[in-house]
Amino acid sequence: VKIVMKKLYISIFSVFLALNILSCTPIVNTIQKVDNRINPKLKFDVSKASGVWYLLYDNDMLSRNFENISIELAQEGQGYNYITKGYNTKKNKWVKVEGRAWVQEDKDNVYFYVRKSGPLNNKNKIIYFDDKMEYLAIYFEDNRVIKIMTRSTSVDTDTVNEILAEIKRAGYNTSRLKKPNFDPSIRDDEELEKAQKEKDFYERLSKFGEDGTIKFDEAVEVKK
Repeated sequence: VKIVMKKLYISIFSVFLALNILSCTPIVNTIQKVDNRINPKLKFDVSKASGVWYLLYDNDMLSRNFENISIELAQEGQGYNYITKGYNTKKNKWVKVEGRAWVQEDKDNVYFYVRKSGPLNNKNKIIYFDDKMEYLAIYFEDNRVIKIMTRSTSVDTDTVNEILAEIKRAGYNTSRLKKPNFDPSIRDDEELEKAQKEKDFYERLSKFGEDGTIKFDEAVEVKK
């Protein structure tokens, strides 16, 4: 009798446990769906995308007279303070534009909003980015401009061709994209100043021995 009762209790408990799991599963799924809507997991890593990007391709007529175009993204929350910089070959001078932008995404798309004057904002779409954040493409809807950017001025041709093909498959016209010139010999005042400081530092460093070691008393210059 005891064995029969024990088996009966086990059977009842197993049925209760199974029913409890089945009844909880829809609740758990509902909670997860609500949580994903309220706190969506961002596909675009804002912090990882911060830093300097170089313009690789675009179809913007305004950039035709510029070389060495770059954009520096300094993270601020879910967005950036940014500086776009380029060398105007006709006027022989550097041009810098500062702005504010932020990233927002829904279930399927990632958007790059750019602050305009007053409460107005430009809603642009990020149409390509990779996990390593080495390449980034944005479609600026206001003037139908595509900008493809990269972390390095030296890129892999096959990778770039794959990116262009993927953007084309997504329905964007890539036929008018142009590659701006990049001349490493052209530097702005800040870059020249930084390069000079590095040069001066290593020149001072070289006089303290071939092994590169510096003793504190030797490194300090005593005024006479």
